[in-house]
Amino acid sequence: MKSTTAISRRLLIYLGITLPILWILTAFISAAAVMHEINEASDTQMSQLAQRLINAYPNQP
Repeated sequence: MKSTTAISRRLLIYLGITLPILWILTAFISAAAVMHEINEASDTQMSQLAQRLINAYPNQP
């Protein structure tokens, strides 16, 4: 009976250590992906604004 208790205790310890690490790693990867998408959207908006300004004032030096 002691071997089952030792195995279950070891499993709980491993899960208690690895799950929070995986959650934190997943959160960092997700945050990096979101920041990349936000930067791309911002770059697109700035590019569109620049094109509109160029088209609005075509004869400026």
